[in-house]
Amino acid sequence: MAAIITEKFRKNNAKSIYDDIQNDSQYYIGLGKNDPWIDDGNSLTYDVPVGSSYQATDVQLNLIAMKKVLKTDVQFAIPRIDFSVGKAYKVWDPGDSNCWYPTGSLLPAYAVLSGHLFLCVEKTSSAGNTITIPDVEADIGARAAGTDVIDGYRWVRVQSNAGITTGSPISPVYSSKWYPIFKPTPGATTATNGKIIRIAVLNTNSSGYTSTNNVVIHGDGTAGLTATATASGASGILTAITLDSVTIGNNTNYTFANILDSSIAGTHIVKAQIRVIVAPKGGFGADNLAVFPTWYLAFPCTFNGTGLYDENDSQGWFINESGSLTDYRQICLIRNPSFTRATPGTHITTLSRATYSTTSPNMAPIVGGFLENNTTKARVYVDYVDTANLKVYYHFSYSSYSLTSEDLSVGTYNVLSPLGVSSGVTAISNIVAPEYAKGTGDVIFYENRAPIVRNSAQAEDIKIVIQF
Repeated sequence: MAAIITEKFRKNNAKSIYDDIQNDSQYYIGLGKNDPWIDDGNSLTYDVPVGSSYQATDVQLNLIAMKKVLKTDVQFAIPRIDFSVGKAYKVWDPGDSNCWYPTGSLLPAYAVLSGHLFLCVEKTSSAGNTITIPDVEADIGARAAGTDVIDGYRWVRVQSNAGITTGSPISPVYSSKWYPIFKPTPGATTATNGKIIRIAVLNTNSSGYTSTNNVVIHGDGTAGLTATATASGASGILTAITLDSVTIGNNTNYTFANILDSSIAGTHIVKAQIRVIVAPKGGFGADNLAVFPTWYLAFPCTFNGTGLYDENDSQGWFINESGSLTDYRQICLIRNPSFTRATPGTHITTLSRATYSTTSPNMAPIVGGFLENNTTKARVYVDYVDTANLKVYYHFSYSSYSLTSEDLSVGTYNVLSPLGVSSGVTAISNIVAPEYAKGTGDVIFYENRAPIVRNSAQAEDIKIVIQF
């Protein structure tokens, strides 16, 4: 028994998350796991994401930075395919989902040129590599019929570069890998609305056909549109069916159409597979979300803030102080977390902070090391030490080095090196919880990876793209 999840179902899942954000659910991107894997150089030792609640909680505890994703920045996206002369492209076919994916050297049925998005809506059976550039200045969806006589391709511009490479603001999703698809204007239509674009002959093994004029097209559009069938060879292979220019003015108001095999002359020993391709509802460019494979949803944000507990830093809080370990190994997306203050900003502190005391340098907490409870042996990981103000910033988690979800309390703790060697003790006081309430929110996505090493001048341009 054959079964499949439809493209519509996948798009609806992406849209439900998008609508959730637009209806003011809060989504935050988090960076975490300053503490190393057991072996940072061996990916086999990294935790394999399994989506369990245990791992999700560990991700929440590992956070070292968190920033809100603005709902105006969340966009649908498709993989970016750049137009290139000398490449071969597929042709758009609503009955063939494979037209969106590359096959060998054959690229998908769309391409990006100068920030504009083009859809290949027609190509001759003999068309190979492209040798001409699409008309960037053409009106969106304006061309109604006919391939380029030079290379056999026909492109329609379906989205302009406005808000992508020109204008303000520029889409934060646009990158070397991703291209944003904008929501349509309600009720928008283009010149191709209701038009038959082409008639595709899908198989090459038909036989018994004869070239025929005035093949009748059946459908819900304007009556009287006809086409011409072309057959070749001694066996009568049906090679093409083209719209008749005499009746092309009647090509309006279609949502579906077909051609009766019996209306084409011949004995039809092996029947041809014929599909009448009708422009999408509203025409090309009217609703690209409905046409393109928009089951990708992109969440972009940038971390390049100035440092610890800087609540006025609109660029995203991060540890950027000298002496800190700024690498991270986890990226996550969290929905509707809770906070310890009533009006959190877009950037959220996630590390706990405490005051330490010391009588000699070797008793100060060590960045990359631990503070250990002498009784329970529970440890917290030291992310940063502010020696001028005697502040230590840390996190605790389930993960490596037997860290536990036990926070510090006022008292005396063993000071351990990154290798777990004790160098003395220190007294901890004035513990301050982070703005993020540890363990809250739904972890929608997380990725474990090799350490991403940073420096204080480095910005983190994060784009999480989820495929549904």
